[in-house]
Amino acid sequence: MSKVTDTSIGGGFGTLDKRYNRRFFASGIGNVTKKRTLFRREDIKNLPTYSLLTQCADAWFLLTSGEKAAWETAALACDLSGYNLFIQDKTYRLMNEIAGNATPNNYHQYLVGHLDIPEGAGDFLLKKVGNEIMSLPATLHINRNAVLTADPAGGEFIKVRFSYVYDDGGGPEWQSDELSLAKSSSWGTETLAITQQTNPTGVFYLEIEGHNVKGDFYFDNFYVSDLNGILTSDRPCEKVENKFNGIIIPAGMTYSSIYPAD
Repeated sequence: MSKVTDTSIGGGFGTLDKRYNRRFFASGIGNVTKKRTLFRREDIKNLPTYSLLTQCADAWFLLTSGEKAAWETAALACDLSGYNLFIQDKTYRLMNEIAGNATPNNYHQYLVGHLDIPEGAGDFLLKKVGNEIMSLPATLHINRNAVLTADPAGGEFIKVRFSYVYDDGGGPEWQSDELSLAKSSSWGTETLAITQQTNPTGVFYLEIEGHNVKGDFYFDNFYVSDLNGILTSDRPCEKVENKFNGIIIPAGMTYSSIYPAD
C-alpha cells in the first residue's frame, strides 16, 4: 500500500490574488502492483510480439555459429545486429504460422518491396519525393529480383530513376539519372553514380517506371546515398505503399511491402 501527499500554492506573495488563493494539502491512498492493467493502442498492437520473444530467442540459441554469422552479415544492410534481424524475422513467421527459420539473404532482409503488374498494364510510375540538400557525390543503389515478360512485345522496360533540382545561376533545372533493369533476374545488386551538378536545391524524386511488362518485381535496399549517408527514406522497403506515390497505376496493379517466400 502506498500513500501520496501533495501540496499546491496558488497566487504570488506580492499580488492581490493571494487573498483569493489558499494553500491546501491533498492526500490519497492507492495500491501498488506489478500487473499492468492499462495499455495504449500501440502497446496492445505489439503485445503478441512480446509474447513470442522467448520462442524466438530459444530458436536463435539453437543456431550454429555459422548460421549466426550469416545473420550478422545479412543484418549489415539494415543497420541491425544479426540477433535483432533474426528475432524480427522469426516473430513474423510465428505470428503468420510459417514453419522453420528463414535463410539469411544478403540482398533482402525481412520485408521487401513488391510490384504485382497485371496483364495489359501498359505504363506505370511510382514516385517518392524528398527535400534535403545533397552533399555530392551520390549513388543510387537497388537490390532487385524480376520475373517479368513483355506485354505486348515492343518497347518494354522497367527502370529506376533519381532526379534532383539544381541552380547554378541560370534558374532551377533538373538532373536525372536512370538505371534500366532486366525483365528477368535473380536477386542481385545494381548501382549508378549520380551526375554531379552545382548548387542542389534540396528537391529530389526517386522513381520506378515501367512500360509494357507484366509479372512480379521485387526490390530491397533501394536508396540514394551521398557523403552524409542515406538520403532517401525507407531504405529497408518496409513501407513501400506509404512512401511511394502512385502517379500512374493501371487497374489491377498493386505495390506494397511483403514478406518474401522461402
